[in-house]
Amino acid sequence: RQAEGKRVKAAMAGMQECISDLRAKVAARADREEECRALSLRVADLQRLLEAERGRADSAVADRDATTADLDAARMDLQARKDQAKSLRALKAQVASLQSSLSSSEARAEKAEQEAKLRETDAKRIKDLEEEAEALK
Repeated sequence: RQAEGKRVKAAMAGMQECISDLRAKVAARADREEECRALSLRVADLQRLLEAERGRADSAVADRDATTADLDAARMDLQARKDQAKSLRALKAQVASLQSSLSSSEARAEKAEQEAKLRETDAKRIKDLEEEAEALK
């Protein structure tokens, strides 16, 4: 009986040890599951932060693209204004040249008009002198 009692006690002690091991394993597993839940929550938070950062990055890229488009439009506008200024300078030069030509033409016309008046006056004098000479004959 003593030997059987010892065997029963040893078997019970073995079972108690198994139960303790199983409880330790269950507790460790529960800890790991809690860590997994905490990590899952952290991953979800990080994913939300990542999405928010992506949204900000997309917005920044869109802003940059809009700014680049505005700069391109401003450059084209500036080039158009430069071209207009160049054309305006060329037109001013043409106007100055035409005004000079007009002044020269007006001066020649005035001179021709004066010469025509002198010829007319000379022709009138000649006619008067011829009439006088005719009358004197």
